Amino acid sequence: MLDKLAAFSELNLDGHCPLLSGLELSGYVASGIQNCHETVSYREGKEKLTKGMAVIIREGSVAKNLDALAPLITEYSSPLCLLCTDDRNPHEIAKEGHLNYLVKRLIQHHKIKPHLAYRVASWSAAKHFGLRRLGLIAPGYKADFNLMTDLHQVDIQQVLIGGEFVDQLKLAASVSDKLAISAPPLQPSMRHKTVTADELKIDLKTGNYNVISIVKDELITDHLICRFDGCQFTETNINKLAIVERYGHQLPPAMGLVKGFELSQGAIASSVGHDSHNIVAIGVDEESMAQAINHLLTIGGGYCVVQNGKITADLMLPLGGIMSLESSEMIARQIEILKDAAKRIGITVAEPFVQMSFLALPVIPSLKMTVKGLFDVNQFKLIDLRLEPSLTI
Repeated sequence: MLDKLAAFSELNLDGHCPLLSGLELSGYVASGIQNCHETVSYREGKEKLTKGMAVIIREGSVAKNLDALAPLITEYSSPLCLLCTDDRNPHEIAKEGHLNYLVKRLIQHHKIKPHLAYRVASWSAAKHFGLRRLGLIAPGYKADFNLMTDLHQVDIQQVLIGGEFVDQLKLAASVSDKLAISAPPLQPSMRHKTVTADELKIDLKTGNYNVISIVKDELITDHLICRFDGCQFTETNINKLAIVERYGHQLPPAMGLVKGFELSQGAIASSVGHDSHNIVAIGVDEESMAQAINHLLTIGGGYCVVQNGKITADLMLPLGGIMSLESSEMIARQIEILKDAAKRIGITVAEPFVQMSFLALPVIPSLKMTVKGLFDVNQFKLIDLRLEPSLTI
């Protein structure tokens, strides 16, 4: 690892260190890492800034850190504060906006001075990443900017890129031709055999189990130890979780338990599962989970909801199982249909599909799921679903 850091020491080294502090954070920064987009609290962000690390303030569809970190932005700190969205889906972009939404919230809700809000959305990022001709309206800089009538309302009227008005470029008319020229690789990428309900069964015995518990508006999870009394868990709203490898190795599904989605029936599944993008499924019963998984295998990847033995909503992602070829407007409408279908099976999470995609990311605390099973990020090792009797509480 140190050799790799040394090999790229002249470049900007992006970090990924949620909850890191003290001497461990100092060592992390000393190794050459220059920023972090996983900061979740004001105290954590302040320590990173005082140690010279840039804090990339994120407001995505699930990870919503803007409100907690907005007080970090001052005249002095703003060059080291940047904005990003990081997994903000087309539905939220259509309904609320993108970086313009973050700027508006900083100004209107947190009373950040407009010049600071716009700075952290433009110049600070360009400066940090060495984009020398971006981020300012000045001689020698690329003419990328917005025209608006009120800085406080962020009411963007027109956008210019390279000095040209975007609404005059007729981009939509050229989409088909550009797509054909790019020759997207649309060959099947879901290479797992059909999954059966029996493969998704968990042999629950009386004892204590490691359970992933989601945290509202965060990518981090809590690690719960829940008791099964032979009939039910002492904790409520625990659903089954499956990760299905989809690259042709034909590994058996890895099974776990998750709390927080609150499914009362059916199942949901996604082939977007950061960063390996295997299939993630959450459900009440094995039959519904198998149906959801197999549907994604059939359509080449995407999202889907199962209720009463039927696929009630889906979104096809045929490009590698993670990208759509439809317009953003069409995707936004389909996501809204998916969300409504998810609510009908009891899901209370505002953005369940992005939330579930991060259950498979084994670099963010505390407990995540991989094709090899449960992964304890804090100990950085695989653990069993059921605790050994000698370790039970």
